[in-house]
Amino acid sequence: MTILRKTMILTTLAAFALLSISAWAQGGSASGSGAGQNGAQQADQQNDRTQMREQQRLRQEELNRRLNFSGDQKQQWVLIQKQTAQQVKTARSDDSLNEEQMQEQQEELKKWWEEQRAAKQQQDAKADPRGSNTPSPSGQSKAGAKEDDIFAGMVQDPEPAPKSPKKH
Repeated sequence: MTILRKTMILTTLAAFALLSISAWAQGGSASGSGAGQNGAQQADQQNDRTQMREQQRLRQEELNRRLNFSGDQKQQWVLIQKQTAQQVKTARSDDSLNEEQMQEQQEELKKWWEEQRAAKQQQDAKADPRGSNTPSPSGQSKAGAKEDDIFAGMVQDPEPAPKSPKKH
């Protein structure tokens, strides 16, 4: 495997970890604002978090299966996920950006990922001039069908609870 391909795989894995952990952190951050909610809403949030964790577990199993991770690689992957989760929590607690600025960053990230996907499809088309990007019967190109939607399962952050004024 070439160094470029290994780098691309590691970058993709890191991005997957960041997004998975971000989705997990979104679910975890919602639990702290439940003081004023009734029991039914709290139960719904708990159910949502349980479903999200199950989706993450299934994605992890699929990733392990597709990439045939060794035991060491699985341990490294778990470490990367834990480190990324901590970074996400730190970023979410950073008050230097307001909600609108964070949403703008998320939109930019999504735009960047779409650009990366398009560039990869162009690269694949150049590498296989026989027409690997011809539409399949489902209407997706073969290259697009291979790629998972990195935003699958992600949910929008809940509206933040009003913050009390800081005392200096």
